[in-house]
Amino acid sequence: MKSNLDRSKSAIEVRKTAEEITAKLEASLNEGNQESSSEDSNRLLHELRVHQIELEIQNEELRAAQDELDASRTRYFNLYDLAPVSYCTLSDKGLIQEANLTAATMLGIERARLVKQPFSRFILPADQDIHYVHRKQLLNTGKPQEYELHMMKPDSSTFWAQVTATLGYDDDGLPIIRIVLIDVTERKRTEEIHLFLAKTSSGNKAEPFFYALARYLALSLDMFYVCIDRLEGDGLNATTVAVWCDGHFEDNVTYALRDTPCGDVVGNEICCFPAGVCKFFPRDQVLQDLKADSYIGSTVFSHAGVPIGLIAVIGRSPITNRKRAEDTLKLVCVRVSGELERLEAEEALRKSMEENLNIQDQLNQAHRMEMLGQLAGGVAHDFNNLLTVIMGYSAELSNSLAPDSHARQDAKEIFKAGSRAKELTQQLLIFSRKQLVQTKVMDVNELITNLHGLFFRLIGEHIEIVTKLSPGKAIIKADKSRIEQVVINLVLNSRDALVHGGRIVIETSVLATTTKAVENQYQVKPGGYVLISVCDNGIGIPKAIQSKIFEPFFTTKDTGSGLGLGLSTVYGIVKQAGGSIVVESEPGVATTFTVLLPHTHDQLTSEADDLIKADIHGNGETILIVDDEEALAVLFRKMVGKLGYQVTIANSGAEAICIIESGLRPDLVISDVIMPGMNGKAMADKIKLILPDQKVLFMSGFTDNIIVPLGVTEDGIPFIQKPFTAQEIALKIKTLLY
Repeated sequence: MKSNLDRSKSAIEVRKTAEEITAKLEASLNEGNQESSSEDSNRLLHELRVHQIELEIQNEELRAAQDELDASRTRYFNLYDLAPVSYCTLSDKGLIQEANLTAATMLGIERARLVKQPFSRFILPADQDIHYVHRKQLLNTGKPQEYELHMMKPDSSTFWAQVTATLGYDDDGLPIIRIVLIDVTERKRTEEIHLFLAKTSSGNKAEPFFYALARYLALSLDMFYVCIDRLEGDGLNATTVAVWCDGHFEDNVTYALRDTPCGDVVGNEICCFPAGVCKFFPRDQVLQDLKADSYIGSTVFSHAGVPIGLIAVIGRSPITNRKRAEDTLKLVCVRVSGELERLEAEEALRKSMEENLNIQDQLNQAHRMEMLGQLAGGVAHDFNNLLTVIMGYSAELSNSLAPDSHARQDAKEIFKAGSRAKELTQQLLIFSRKQLVQTKVMDVNELITNLHGLFFRLIGEHIEIVTKLSPGKAIIKADKSRIEQVVINLVLNSRDALVHGGRIVIETSVLATTTKAVENQYQVKPGGYVLISVCDNGIGIPKAIQSKIFEPFFTTKDTGSGLGLGLSTVYGIVKQAGGSIVVESEPGVATTFTVLLPHTHDQLTSEADDLIKADIHGNGETILIVDDEEALAVLFRKMVGKLGYQVTIANSGAEAICIIESGLRPDLVISDVIMPGMNGKAMADKIKLILPDQKVLFMSGFTDNIIVPLGVTEDGIPFIQKPFTAQEIALKIKTLLY
């Protein structure tokens, strides 16, 4: 494409040629030879028209070139003068030679007046040395320089600029400095806020955090009034934690948010009234007294997104930089949120310190109860072993005597006594909450009937206990001992409410199908349920604490009278079983606890039924019995041997492994879990390295907190709890071998 210079030269040549043709035409007309003059004139006129057309074309190209030049100038103006950053060109002496409009706007002066001005004129005195040092380094090394300057406009307003300076040369080869300026005032202010927050300690006793922040906001935002509030529980009132007004702090107060701008803030990130705030809230007497004109506030949210506080700043003149104020409040709200939550935690801690002695007593009692539970577990283990021997040998003795002999009857009485001792041991485990979780199908009516004798021993003669059981069976599938614990705890709770005696009614019923009302009241899924209710006419439970009674350690009893764990344990057991529990109480009249447990249609069977159906005798299979108690090992050999099995005994896990390594291939290994040296689980794992398909039945008299960690009570792992009868072990063996 032709340049503008080329187009201009072409136009001049065309004009020159046209002028020459015109001169020739005039000369031809003046010669007088009519015929020759006419031909020459026509030819010259034709050439003149051609050159005229060429001249018009050249003119059009010149006009297009001028348009292109104008467009280029516009682009230059847009790219340079209206760039989002400021550009300046300085002489090596620091005088401004050229600047774009953005630079003039940033420096607050007309561009025409900006030229020839020293750049240092716009730098605050404290930062001028920074500029001089970097200018010298640039001229000496030629390396670009980057630095920040605190600058000032002619109207005395200041701003922060990030400076990038590079070295260049003008047409005469003299050095010039090209400078790019970016306004970083907001970034610097953000850094200042973060620095303030980092330096301001919440533990400063001389000036607490909230007071320091209120003072900082007032000074940095040029506002005369700042308040930092904590919202009260209902969200309709607030309590100030720091109030700054006209250069001093005021006392903290609690006030209603209604008809105040703070009421409009709650729940909103930012709420601003740049001017005339008093007109919007004529009922806010504080605003009227302060003669406020502007207001900006922000909600403080907790880490969970719940409004917990407010920050409000008030001025007597309109807000000129709304964005700056809003950004400042947003930044400090994060820290204020943490401080408000810390303050709330400290207050809760102070309150808890007032109850510290009582709590410490409860913890000590809990520790004693835990130690008692461990003792109960150990005692239960020893009892279980002893009862296994007593019940086993009494059964053996009974079977060896004549049916009509007095000795046989005595042996049966010994067996019955052992059975009752077994039940008492289970009751001990119920109270210590150390029993194994073993779900089974049961009749709640039968369970309550069996506990009836225990109730009389627990509640005393001054309280009447009545049971009203459903006509049919109330079948559930759960852990029997845990459901017993639920009923016992509810009865004990009613007993404690009957200070001067009274009546406890235990009632059961079956709800075939739930209604919407029942589902909403008890918060249960649709289906059938068995209801157990325990009602007393005692002192009742106040409405204010009914929602807390299932919380751990909550108790209204005197210190030393209870830990507050009974009802929380009941709640946990019921929920774990897929049920629900509610309380209805009217102080001084009656209290009723109602438990809903899922009803099941599974067949109710007893172990006696299973024994009747099964052929419990063996066919000569080999069984290895491992137990460190020699008396038990001997008993088990007799008990299992009479069932038709070949029995070998070992008194330790190591001995059992040696026997197998020597060639014994038992059809079943029956092993105690807790033994000296090597426990039953570890022994079984080593045996299975030799015999991968070896069947193992674990047994133990220990409680679940001892044996559960060993993994022998998990689903699918055969286990039997000591003490057990010959019939029980016979059924277990038969189930595993066939």
